[in-house]
Amino acid sequence: MESDLIQLESNLTYPEHPIKILDRKDRVTRRTTNRFYKVQRSNHSEDEATWEKEEFLKSKYPEFLNAHPGTSLLNLLALLFPCA
Repeated sequence: MESDLIQLESNLTYPEHPIKILDRKDRVTRRTTNRFYKVQRSNHSEDEATWEKEEFLKSKYPEFLNAHPGTSLLNLLALLFPCA
């Protein structure tokens, strides 16, 4: 990461947004199943990726999951039930 390429705000923060999904896991409890995505953010390496709840990503970045291969319903079904 090159520090001179980051655009700092007046309060010395910089905007981040998810750029890539690295992994997906489901956490099952007695009553619910929560889906988590390992997300790489802008200005960060894959090693610095964080696990985010699906609901959070849908609320804060509504088009992010639809824009990435492997996260749409048809792509997930293809992963679960591959053709021979």
